[in-house]
Amino acid sequence: MSSKEEKAREAMLMKAKDAVESIANDLKFSKPLTEIIYREDYGDYQVIIDDNLHCEIRERLIEEYIKTKHVDIRKEIFFRLEHAVEFEEWEQPESSKQSQGGGDYRGDVVVDDSANYDL
Repeated sequence: MSSKEEKAREAMLMKAKDAVESIANDLKFSKPLTEIIYREDYGDYQVIIDDNLHCEIRERLIEEYIKTKHVDIRKEIFFRLEHAVEFEEWEQPESSKQSQGGGDYRGDVVVDDSANYDL
């Protein structure tokens, strides 16, 4: 990814953070937002709430809200925040995976087809 694309992606992430935080504050969301992470592979933002809850919001939904500030989109985003789910034992926030450097993440399972089966 070029430097220009990275800067554009970071600018969009900042706008997304501002939009989600603004919705949470305006509608008096009771829990603190810990982090918002863009997940390029999924085309969404993962919102980590109070370090143990998470919800995912589609990139397109956030972009549309930023453009239009539509009340229904705002309600949809708030609904997703209110219905965040707890991380499972094997799950970790994207930021934790990146900070570990890979190897010790217990959710990774390697599956190969090296077993010889006599059928």
